Amino acid sequence: MSATDSLNAIDARILGCLLEKEITLPDYYPLTLNALTAACNQTTNRDPILNLEENQVRRALESLKTRGWVFEISIVGARVSKYRHNLKAKLPGLERPSTSLLCVLLLRGHQTLGELRQRTERLQTFPDLASVEAELLKLITYSEGPLVACLPAGPGRRVAQYAQLLTGEPESGLAPKEVLQLNTPPESPASSPSAYPGHSLLAGLPQVDEAEIARLVAAGYPSQVGLSAPIYPAAAPTAPLTPPPPSEDQLWRQRMEMELEILKAQLTRLKVRLGIED
Repeated sequence: MSATDSLNAIDARILGCLLEKEITLPDYYPLTLNALTAACNQTTNRDPILNLEENQVRRALESLKTRGWVFEISIVGARVSKYRHNLKAKLPGLERPSTSLLCVLLLRGHQTLGELRQRTERLQTFPDLASVEAELLKLITYSEGPLVACLPAGPGRRVAQYAQLLTGEPESGLAPKEVLQLNTPPESPASSPSAYPGHSLLAGLPQVDEAEIARLVAAGYPSQVGLSAPIYPAAAPTAPLTPPPPSEDQLWRQRMEMELEILKAQLTRLKVRLGIED
C-alpha cells in the first residue's frame, strides 16, 4: 500500500461501512449519501463513534472516487446517486472471510482474535480461533503488501491484537515479517548454576569422613565454632553486578576458608555426639 493510496480515518469509516452494508443490507446496497452518512455515525459496531456531516462524507467520497476505492452509480429515474466500494479491483484475490475481517478492523480498530471472531458473526462465521488466525495470516502476507499487522502483548495490552494497515502502519505495530518470528526469551541469569559464586567452589570440595575428624579431635585440633550445621554461601541477589574475575590466590583462599568452616562445623557435631567437652 503506497503512501499516496493510504486512507485517513473518514476514508476508512466509509469503506468499512460500504463493505458491511453490502453483506448485511444487500437490498439497500449501493448506499445513498444520506444512508452512508448514517452508517458512518452509527453508535453500534463502531469504534470510535463519529458525528460526520454530509459535506465531510461527500468530500471523502470524491477523494475515494479519484483513487479508485469507490464508484458513484447514477440510476436512471433515481433522484440521488449511490455509492459502492471497489475493493475487488483495488485488492484482488480477497475472499469473503478476509474481507469480513478487514471490514471489522476498519470499523472498530485494533482487536484480539476472540473479538474478531465474535464481531464478524454478522458477516462471516468462523468455526474457531484457528480459522480466524489463518485468514489474518493471509492478510498479513498479502501478495501486494501486508494489509494487517499484529500488535504483540505488552504494556497496556494483555494479549496480542490485530490492526488494519490501509490507514498506515500503527505506531506500536510489528512489521509483518517480525510477526511470524518466534522470539524465545533469554534464560534468566538466576536460573543458571553459574550465577551463584559459591556453586562451583562447593562442587569441588573434598569429602571429609568422620574417622578423620575423630583423629583430629583426639590430637587436640582446636575448634571454637559452635555451629550445628554446615555453612553455605548466601544466595546471590536476583540481579547481581558482574564482579571482576578473582585471581588464583583469591580462589585458593576462598576454597581453604570454606573447607575450614565446614570442617569446624562437622567437628562440633561429632563432639556433641561423642559427649566430648572443650
